[in-house]
Amino acid sequence: MMLDLRLVLGEFALVMLLFVLLVGAKFALIAWLSSAFGSAPGTALRVGIALAQAGEFGFVLLSLSASTRVVPEPCCRACSPP
Repeated sequence: MMLDLRLVLGEFALVMLLFVLLVGAKFALIAWLSSAFGSAPGTALRVGIALAQAGEFGFVLLSLSASTRVVPEPCCRACSPP
């Protein structure tokens, strides 16, 4: 899968809006769940900030590990989106 930089730059405002909405929604959900399970408000906010972007970074690590063959190919296929 290749990233078309011209398309991303051409729709930069939309890309940034969707990114902020996605990470913001994940932050709110994680902070709310952390609070619902009994964390103090400050702790819930820190957990939300720490984990909100974690999923996107995981996809970067998965693609890097697949390209360098650090992780066996069947594992990468099982973890990557279709």
